[in-house]
Amino acid sequence: MEFAGRSTLRIPVWREMKETIDKYEFPGTEELFRALLSQIFQQLTGTPLAVREPVFIEKYSHGGMSSGYISPKFWAEQVIPLLVSRYRESDLSE
Repeated sequence: MEFAGRSTLRIPVWREMKETIDKYEFPGTEELFRALLSQIFQQLTGTPLAVREPVFIEKYSHGGMSSGYISPKFWAEQVIPLLVSRYRESDLSE
């Protein structure tokens, strides 16, 4: 998966999100897909997407200044809508 032209699977939360979602059958509607993404995000981070401030998640801390910090706001406003738009454009929604 790429976001803004860069591979995202090197980022631990992206990789874990992909590994987790691959275990599910994709839902038949955008609403169910969005709900599944939200559920998995909260399951992996312990944080709902409604949280607006970045949160520190120890398991994603692998060195570096911002390592381990996850932005639910970024996921809610950028990533989830991107994934939903890709879902909509794919054959998975049909």
